[in-house]
Amino acid sequence: MNDIEPMISNLPRLKHLELVGNFNKDVVDGHRWQMKVKSLVTFKFMFSLLVELESQDLDSFRSSFWLEEKRWFVAFAEKRLFSVPDFAITETDKNFRLPLYSTVSDNRIFYECINKLKLIETPENIDHHFTHVQTLTLDCSIPLSILGNIVNLSGVQHLIFPSLKENFSVMLLINEMPSLRQILVRCNMRSFLKQFPCETIDKIQSLEINHPVDNVNDYSIEEVCTVFSNVKHLRVNHICDTNQILDFLDRFKYLSTASFRYTSSSIVGVMEELHLKVQSDLDRTRCLQRLNYTYRFDSTSVHIWI
Repeated sequence: MNDIEPMISNLPRLKHLELVGNFNKDVVDGHRWQMKVKSLVTFKFMFSLLVELESQDLDSFRSSFWLEEKRWFVAFAEKRLFSVPDFAITETDKNFRLPLYSTVSDNRIFYECINKLKLIETPENIDHHFTHVQTLTLDCSIPLSILGNIVNLSGVQHLIFPSLKENFSVMLLINEMPSLRQILVRCNMRSFLKQFPCETIDKIQSLEINHPVDNVNDYSIEEVCTVFSNVKHLRVNHICDTNQILDFLDRFKYLSTASFRYTSSSIVGVMEELHLKVQSDLDRTRCLQRLNYTYRFDSTSVHIWI
């Protein structure tokens, strides 16, 4: 802390300060910090410490200056002393734990900081309620009534399916998510599509397909485009040939960006040959059909802007 104090003193017009790094225990002194940062508008920090703290170590951050005048709260977890909510964790799973110690009066703030949640089984403690989850990874068959008590489903924008469990209705879940715009399917796409017989999901604008088998013929492109009719951003992370790429582009009427993997080979000659073939086919189709799109290649994929 002795190294930081001169810096702050030499910046009299400083109004916003953020500190992140490894520090000694002497930084755990709210009274000393108060003298240096009282003129600041914001003070954010994350101090990684070499020692564990006790609850009373945070008492100097429980004064009226910290809690009432500035409303700057701190917490300690996993040998980190940090300002809340600035450096509270934003991603968790069923094993969510509150910080060991904190100066906040209401622990709901830590639940509100979580914007990414992964569930691989039904949590034992269903008293947790995460109100601001935007990305939900669901890898278990959990009753909607229980899931709705854990997560505010109305705020979920991105839904990830690593697998598809029996006796679980994807359609019912999606209907409970009015803000949902993005889906990532990592499970078998053919099985996933069986969840939507004669259904169209208009609200999905971004779709990513990580089909576990490198064979797009294992499922129907037409059916994908029928179910997800308004997709604007598409990513296919299994191998597609040029005909399949063009089929996707033709059937998705509202696409603005798309990415397709055309090889998984690391052999330079094979990669170059496939690259040239896909490029030639795209150029020929673009010329014949007078299509207006641009593209670029990386080592395994082609990225298209329409």
